[in-house]
Amino acid sequence: MTDRAVAGSDLFRRVEAHYQEHFTREGRGEAFAEWLAPLRGDLAETATHGANPAFILHVLVCARWRRLRRLADESVAIRRLTPRKKALLVGGLRLLRTLGEPWLADLYGPRSAERVRAFLIEVGLLEHVLSGAVLETAAWQVAPRGHLQPRAHEQAVTACMMCLLDELKGHPKPRAAVAVLLEKGGLLGRSRGGAAGVAFVARRAARAQAVARDRLAPIGNTVWHLRGTFDNLRERLMPAREIRETAAFWTERGRAWGTTGPEFRRAFHGYCRIRGIRRHADELDRFDRELSVVRQQEGEAGLKRALANLRGESPRRARARPR
Repeated sequence: MTDRAVAGSDLFRRVEAHYQEHFTREGRGEAFAEWLAPLRGDLAETATHGANPAFILHVLVCARWRRLRRLADESVAIRRLTPRKKALLVGGLRLLRTLGEPWLADLYGPRSAERVRAFLIEVGLLEHVLSGAVLETAAWQVAPRGHLQPRAHEQAVTACMMCLLDELKGHPKPRAAVAVLLEKGGLLGRSRGGAAGVAFVARRAARAQAVARDRLAPIGNTVWHLRGTFDNLRERLMPAREIRETAAFWTERGRAWGTTGPEFRRAFHGYCRIRGIRRHADELDRFDRELSVVRQQEGEAGLKRALANLRGESPRRARARPR
C-alpha cells in the first residue's frame, strides 16, 4: 500500500538491536534482554491493530530504564572529599554566585568584565558537578532544575501511557492493551495488575489529557521528547524515502479512500503540516492508520469530513464538489 522500501517489522528489529547494543555497552545487556523477552509477543500483536511496535518499544525503554546520574559520583577527586569539605566548597561557590559580577568587578578592578564573566561560568559549572545530577534515558538526558520531585517517576509513566494510548487507538481495547504493556514493562506497581491496571490507566489518562499537550509541563515535555527522539532514531536507523510524485500513485491512494488523487494528496500535505512532520512514506503509513480508525469509529461520513478538514475545506463545500 505504500512506497516504503522496508517493512515496519524491520524497523522494530533495528530499534531493538540499537537498544541492545546501548545497554550492552553499559554492562546491562543481559538485564535488558530478560526485560524484553516477555514483551515480544505483545509488541508484535500491536502491529495487527495499526500500531508501530518500534515506537512502543522506544517509549517503554525510555520510561523503564530512566535513571538519575549524579555527576559527583563520576569524579575521583570529588569522591575523596569528606561530606563536610564538599558542603563547604558548594557553599563557597554559591556565595560567589550570590555576590555576582558587581563584587567581583570591584575585586578585580576596572576592565575586568570578561574575566569576571568567565570566572562565574566556571563557578557555576563546578557547583553543578559537585551537587548536580542528570536525568538520563536511553534516548536523551536533561539536567533537572533543583531537586527532582518524588512524583517525577509517576509523571514519566503517565507520559509513556499517553503515547501508548495514542498509538493504540485502533485497538478494540486500548486501555487494557496499554495496562498489559505497562505491567510487563515493569512500570505498574504490584497492586495495579489485571482489572485494577485497566482502571488505573483510565483514571490517569483522563486527568492527563490537557497537560500531555503542554510542552512546558513535565508530562507534556516528556511526551514531546519521546516522539521527537523516536523520529530522530528512525531517521538514523532507516532513512525514510521520499514519496513518488507521480499522478498514478496518488490516484490509486485516493481511490482507496473514496476520493480523488489530488484531494487525497492535499489532505496528506495538510496532515503533515498540522503534525509538523516531513512528507515521507512512513508518515503516509501513519496517515493511513489514522484514517482507518476514523472510518471504523465514524463511518464513511466521518472519513469524508476528516479529509475535507485536512484539505482546509468545509464539509459543505466538500460535498458540493463534483465527483
